[in-house]
Amino acid sequence: MNLLQINLIKGLIIAAVINCIVALPLIFIILLITNNKQIMGEYKNKLLSNVLGWITFLLMAISSLLMFYSFFFS
Repeated sequence: MNLLQINLIKGLIIAAVINCIVALPLIFIILLITNNKQIMGEYKNKLLSNVLGWITFLLMAISSLLMFYSFFFS
């Protein structure tokens, strides 16, 4: 079932790492855009959306830092 001769579990881990690296700047950019009244107008983020968005960003940033730490120092 493995045509490329790649360990499937290792491939899933690598895909998750790439997702974490790519998602962090995208979440940041989306939060900045959705908080800009000139761009979003009346659809600008409210308080709850901001809190949840920044919590998501912080959790992703912490997980990225822990991932890099475990990769290089363990």
